[in-house]
Amino acid sequence: MKIATALWGFRELSMPEVLKACEEIGIKGIEGHLHPEVSKHFRLDMGEEELNNILRLAQEKGIKFVSLATANDFTVEKEGLRKQIQWVKDAIDFAEKIEVRIIRVFSGFIKREDFNKEKFTQLKEAFEEVANFAVPKGISLAIENHGGITTTVGDLERIFSRITASNVGLNYDPANFLYYGEDPIKALEAFKDKIIYAHVKDVKIVKGKKEYCAIGDGVIDWKGLLPTLESCYKGPVAIEYERASDGLEGTKKSLEALSQWVEVE
Repeated sequence: MKIATALWGFRELSMPEVLKACEEIGIKGIEGHLHPEVSKHFRLDMGEEELNNILRLAQEKGIKFVSLATANDFTVEKEGLRKQIQWVKDAIDFAEKIEVRIIRVFSGFIKREDFNKEKFTQLKEAFEEVANFAVPKGISLAIENHGGITTTVGDLERIFSRITASNVGLNYDPANFLYYGEDPIKALEAFKDKIIYAHVKDVKIVKGKKEYCAIGDGVIDWKGLLPTLESCYKGPVAIEYERASDGLEGTKKSLEALSQWVEVE
């Protein structure tokens, strides 16, 4: 299994610090981060020299950027929609620049009860526009199941029934499914043909409440899930340990746990 790491748990580190940390624990793949609230990672206003220095350092350490994560909301009010679409187009251009072919995107953060027919059409049209923009660059867009309007298998089936572009698929996150009450293995079975990227973390129960945690510290049945995932998806799988205070330790622990169940590349 091609194991990489997402960088949300490394958001307080600079990119040279991130690369050093990944080298220390043996991670060879990184999900780049282009997020308006994370200034220490990639930025749209990053100069060529700064960007090239990061790419050169990664190459020297034998680390490859396997994907790019960005933040968007295609369910905003119409006056803000063009800005969201342009942000994703800019992310697509940036991904092409760093030779990445997968971008993790969101659908939107509107409340489920407010996701009406008009908003659904808006979401569909926005994805059609950015997907068409990405096609000639050979880039695919992976929508993460992230609660809200992507909470359930039914939510995502509805979205994918309308967004039919061949370069739009699912960023499968089993912990997010479980966190919001869905069986992650049943969700995996439902979307075998739509998965184009994956995040992995765990979920534990603390005083009756769910919390994200390192792989192996939670309740997800990895022995049952990982063989099924490997059978239908051959691309990078990114560890997504989310807590910044111990991001390196949590990622390392997750990597060691995964190594018990799969052959890590």
